[in-house]
Amino acid sequence: MKKRLFIKRSRIQSPAERVFRWHRRSGAFERLQPPWESVRILERTGGIEPGSRVELSVGVGPLRQRWIAEHQGFLVPKVGQGDTIPEFWQFQDVQVRGPFAHWIHTHKVEADGNDACYLEDRIEYALPWGRIGDWIGNPVMTSKLKRMFAYRHRVTASDVAYHSGPEGDQVMKILVTGSTGFIGSALVPFLTTAGHQVSHLFRSMSTKSHGKEAAIAWNPEEGVLDLASLEGFDAVIHLAGENIASGRWTSQRKTQILESRSKGTRLLSETLSRLTHPPKVLISASAIGYYGDRGEERLNEQSSPGSDFLAKVC
Repeated sequence: MKKRLFIKRSRIQSPAERVFRWHRRSGAFERLQPPWESVRILERTGGIEPGSRVELSVGVGPLRQRWIAEHQGFLVPKVGQGDTIPEFWQFQDVQVRGPFAHWIHTHKVEADGNDACYLEDRIEYALPWGRIGDWIGNPVMTSKLKRMFAYRHRVTASDVAYHSGPEGDQVMKILVTGSTGFIGSALVPFLTTAGHQVSHLFRSMSTKSHGKEAAIAWNPEEGVLDLASLEGFDAVIHLAGENIASGRWTSQRKTQILESRSKGTRLLSETLSRLTHPPKVLISASAIGYYGDRGEERLNEQSSPGSDFLAKVC
């Protein structure tokens, strides 16, 4: 078994403690997964503290494999007195079961003064199938790791910088519908890594088994939504709607697509309007389908709507 070492190190213009805190928050793992990688979380226990585990499904299509990683090597230094700056923070992912013969991933955040740090990912790994696997797979693996961690470091730096803005320390309670959809699955981790408290509005409470403990049930078709459960939110983000790409657009299907949006939005809006303390803002997603197919015409917010089905739905 030949062990290899991959290191990616970047300087981030943000305090080390803030960058490490971002990694500790819910959603960091999801934020760090490149969109081209097919990774699903099957089960997770704890955060990144020692003994915490995450079980993943990795692979392409039906060719998938379980990957179980345990967190170890957790180190949070004591904050120094006066101008003393803690040296570094770190945690490790150690493969318990998975596709590699050996895998230890050390995440390290090293202070560079008070306002900057170095983010370092150090991976010690060995490919399966001995020398043959190493000879065939290592060039591919090296290229894959370079691309993946270039992406991860860009996301980390970008998110931390954004969350460190003028309103970055204002923690909000946010309710999201459609949180498991295309936009919601990216938006929720972005919000939780900023420290916001996110709750989910679900049609099926069985989704709680996927780690969405802060869940509220509703049924737009039957007009069911508990008024009291919506009290206290600062913002509501409404993304729910039938998937337009999940089947042929029969007359029945078109009705489902339209009513899943109109009934849900109406129920949510009317319920929020009756609250004693309504949220400051309701954001309801639409789409560029509003404009219809206009070819090469340049469109903006003042452009007229289209005339096809999706334009009418929007």
